[in-house]
Amino acid sequence: MDGYVNFYPANPNLQSAFTSAMTRPCYLNIFLDGDFDPSTHSGNVRATLILEASIGTGPFRLHFAAVSKVVPYPHGYFSDFHYPMRRMCPNYNGTTVTFSGTYPETLEVSIPFTLDTTWWNYEEGAIYFAVWLQTHGSPKYIHQSNKIDISGLNAVEETPSSPVLSDIFGLGDFYPNPFVGTAFIPVQISSASSVSLRIFDVSGRTVRTIAVNRELDSNTSFAWDGKDDSGREVSAGIYRVELTSPDRNDSKILIKVQ
Repeated sequence: MDGYVNFYPANPNLQSAFTSAMTRPCYLNIFLDGDFDPSTHSGNVRATLILEASIGTGPFRLHFAAVSKVVPYPHGYFSDFHYPMRRMCPNYNGTTVTFSGTYPETLEVSIPFTLDTTWWNYEEGAIYFAVWLQTHGSPKYIHQSNKIDISGLNAVEETPSSPVLSDIFGLGDFYPNPFVGTAFIPVQISSASSVSLRIFDVSGRTVRTIAVNRELDSNTSFAWDGKDDSGREVSAGIYRVELTSPDRNDSKILIKVQ
């Protein structure tokens, strides 16, 4: 978990504990996506946990909270606004998560939620979802966290609208992901473009250049055999695939396992 915070009002003990926790190495990444149906005010947040090394013996629980942004609150230390935690799902105990001990390891957890429109100062567009993995032992550690705005979920429209033609440029869903031997990388474009496709490791180093200034005029798919530009097999881990053109770019995470 990366970052820093200054507590207000000042609390030296809490500040010291937080600062100490920030020095611990983090071997966990949490990626979030999901879906939301505004007609029922409900949906699912999907958390993909990628563990690169041991984070201890546990037990571990994944916590989820629906949070509202910028809600007026004229009392206490919040003179203008605060971020109230509206609801924890499925409850305050969280969801038990168990790792097998083989790294890198990927787990997916789906967390259903329903928003309550009677919440004070309810504003659906101002809601985000916070997710964090915590050790429920002694001591208690929060190993990693992430959040996603409600606008980042794949909303289901209440009333189907007429299709709108748009200029499409981007990466499709990799398959399989995670992969062992070969991964296929779909590229989606709606007009002719010159594209480059490169793969980077977590340090930002270019691992493989698949295409440079290649002219495309329709959707296509590239294959990566899990090797670098020298023909050597790369190690298992997290890689970033980047698609670029003279005026646009897109990137997504691809995971290689043993």
